[in-house]
Amino acid sequence: MGSGIDWMDAIALWVSGLPGAVGRIPAFGVGALLMASVGLFVLCLLRTRLRLAGVALGLAAIAMAVHAPRPNVMVSANADAVAVRGSDGRLSILRNSSDLLAVRDWLSADGDGREPKDTNLKDGFLCDQIGCIAHLPDGTVVSAARGAQAVAEDCELASLVITMRQAPPGCRALAVDRLTLRENGALTLQHTETGWQVERAVPAGTERPWAHVRERTAVASSPPAAADASPQTDDLKPGD
Repeated sequence: MGSGIDWMDAIALWVSGLPGAVGRIPAFGVGALLMASVGLFVLCLLRTRLRLAGVALGLAAIAMAVHAPRPNVMVSANADAVAVRGSDGRLSILRNSSDLLAVRDWLSADGDGREPKDTNLKDGFLCDQIGCIAHLPDGTVVSAARGAQAVAEDCELASLVITMRQAPPGCRALAVDRLTLRENGALTLQHTETGWQVERAVPAGTERPWAHVRERTAVASSPPAAADASPQTDDLKPGD
């Protein structure tokens, strides 16, 4: 028994080390998943020629997954990580803290095999002492501004300004500043011909099994009633 398990482990490790053994695909929506599930059920459960419709549903699910929209820009909840999609279709990620969770999630959802600590992740950004800029494939300028001077300058030059400072009034660019992030949390942005489409990474009202939102009602506790300490007549003795 032990030898058989050892052989199985050895074969599994050998197969996992082969080129192409690990594949990554970008994340896709629920629609493609449901379409693929229905196609699998039809293909496996039906015994007539109608089961071939499952193949068509599977191909449609693959097409939906391949053409699933991917955001141009992603911003973490406190703006310490910013991702911008470059002309090669890959993400350039600027990180200003040691927290790698957001970067790891972005790379995984994008089907990118690079490690979160890869120093080449930020190659798409041009930086100086007060901020960084990156370009989308259509040339749109995205700014990650750290200093007040950079925010003021990039409000005039960039199309999107991401900063933990408060954007000045009249900023010509779309500003994702501390007030916006405080109200909405992490954001994903898509640049279209009509402008920027901004979405919350976690939609409002979304509950998770391990973090239910419960309304707690404060219950006022009334003080206990005072006890009557007067002695009873039967308990009195002569002289009391």
